[in-house]
Amino acid sequence: MSYTAELLSRGGFEIGYHLLLPEDVREYMADDPQSWPDIRDVLIRIKDARGRPRDWEAPLARRNADVGEIRVRGADGHYRLYVHAPRSHPNFLLLLHLGWKPGGEEGLNVQDGQIDEACARLVSWLTTAQ
Repeated sequence: MSYTAELLSRGGFEIGYHLLLPEDVREYMADDPQSWPDIRDVLIRIKDARGRPRDWEAPLARRNADVGEIRVRGADGHYRLYVHAPRSHPNFLLLLHLGWKPGGEEGLNVQDGQIDEACARLVSWLTTAQ
């Protein structure tokens, strides 16, 4: 089990975020005002150790990095909050990137780009946080 999966499964962590995350939130809130409140509710449920198996996945299979996702189904697609738990900061969950994807094959292609962005943000955070 990855460290991110371990932290998401047990809860009880502190939350921090990448400096670009507020831009993501503003973008999606402009189109869907309920997007961030819904994802925040799931995040809090996971933090309080009340998460359900369908609420998250980690690590993601696409990249060779310990990045996970918190999932929320929207009206016409799926919101994903990409996260990482750095071993260097115990009991800390870093929120990396908020994305939306449509269902089906098109959504998988969109999600690949979002995972790439989350991994790039993770690298930038790791180089400045150490």
